Amino acid sequence: MYNPWAVQTPGMEAFSSPVTKFIYKLIGKPVSKAATIITELLDNPPASNLTAYREHKKLDLSHASYNPENAKRLFILTSSMI
Repeated sequence: MYNPWAVQTPGMEAFSSPVTKFIYKLIGKPVSKAATIITELLDNPPASNLTAYREHKKLDLSHASYNPENAKRLFILTSSMI
C-alpha cells in the first residue's frame, strides 16, 4: 500500500477554502514525484506480503492504527452507511 501524502493535482482546485488550496500548493508534491516513488517500489518490491508506505517511510503495521479488528469494524460501519 502506498500513500503519497499531499499531491498537487487538478482535483485540489475542488477545495473551496483558499487556505486549503494554499496548503496543498505549499506542501503537495508534483504528480511526477509521487509517481517516481511508486515506480521505485514496483521495481524493488518489499519482501513481506503486506507493506505500507507513506511517502518514503515504511509504516509499522503492528501499530494500533492498523489493527485488523479496527479495520473490520470500520468496514462494517462504513458499509452500513452506504
